[in-house]
Amino acid sequence: MPFGGSAAARMQHVPVIFAYSYFPFALLTLDLALQGDGYLNDQEYANALVRRRSRGRGHALIAQELRAKGVEEGTAGPALAAVDPDAEAAEALALGKSLLAHRQLVDARALIAYLGPRLSRRGFSSGLVYRVCRLLTDEWEAASRFDSIAERD
Repeated sequence: MPFGGSAAARMQHVPVIFAYSYFPFALLTLDLALQGDGYLNDQEYANALVRRRSRGRGHALIAQELRAKGVEEGTAGPALAAVDPDAEAAEALALGKSLLAHRQLVDARALIAYLGPRLSRRGFSSGLVYRVCRLLTDEWEAASRFDSIAERD
């Protein structure tokens, strides 16, 4: 898509367009018209991506996706700030519970070893991953859900 992405990404096409003898004012007029109609609005794109991706993904992964798409930090920051930390914690906890729903784990260390990397890969912060692992470990211990070796033998 030659006119997508950030303003800097759009401007990198200008030398190519000059090489093909396009009139530069027409290009700039087109760019301004597309921006005015909302087709090239990085802020709206960042807001939409954060809304779509915040379910099941953490703040860090969403920020990485925005950077990969060429959205600048100044534009991405306000969109990422709209993510509610409590809602992100609830998402991490729900995801952790769903990942553990049909697992048989021996002890708390096995739970942390299984769950920690999976939550981290989804962009949740290490502090949030730790809190979710501790909470689920406490729940499993209270409910005696760990599969002890003595019980199996």
